[in-house]
Amino acid sequence: LLDQWAKEAQVWCPGWPVYTFHGTSAQRRQALQGLCQPQGGILLTTYSLLSNVDTLFEVTVQQSRKRKVRPGRQAKAKKAPKRPRKGRKAANAEAQEEEEEEEAAVEGNEDEDMAAGSDVEDWQAAEVPPTGLPYSGEVKAWDLVICDEAHRMKSISSLFAKSLRRLRSTCRICLTGTPVQNALQDLWALMDFAQPGLLGNHATFVRQFSDPIDRGSVRGATALAVTLKEHLAKQLRGLI
Repeated sequence: LLDQWAKEAQVWCPGWPVYTFHGTSAQRRQALQGLCQPQGGILLTTYSLLSNVDTLFEVTVQQSRKRKVRPGRQAKAKKAPKRPRKGRKAANAEAQEEEEEEEAAVEGNEDEDMAAGSDVEDWQAAEVPPTGLPYSGEVKAWDLVICDEAHRMKSISSLFAKSLRRLRSTCRICLTGTPVQNALQDLWALMDFAQPGLLGNHATFVRQFSDPIDRGSVRGATALAVTLKEHLAKQLRGLI
């Protein structure tokens, strides 16, 4: 799914660099370093990762690291063979060594790309904000947060929903085909994320909207409200 979103982003936002915050820790770090450059970009990630990391709530702008690639640089010498280890410690040590080697390979590719200037070409055609690019060290909120399958945030007490609401952003968009699944409170959860405070707090919404609608009672309603309800109900049945 992330690959599909990346393809769509490249179609609808040509010139914008697209980064995928997923995979190993080295791959995630590389994606975040690319996004935190002054030109910014688009970052794709999953809800599970958002719930388990604390580096995505805001963006700290930083200059990209550029290392000089010396011509004729010789390959690194091979490491001396290590003694064979035994038991669980050996397996853990071997896994850690493999991860370190993978991180080193990712960082090496990143440095070579930066030295070659390929990262500059990716964003030259992108739209630059009227205020210009942010300076290094500036802490910024996300310009836009788009949540696919947004109905998953309906449980406001879950870790995922709490993490999502910690995101600093200027604009938020929720995409879902089922804004109300089990109760009207599901709609409040989406609206309170997209436009905090628009429908009041949760207790007020339940008391003034959710509970009366769930009860479906005309007790206490005016004669005009009862007539309008019956008229709309007949129209709705005709449409269904």
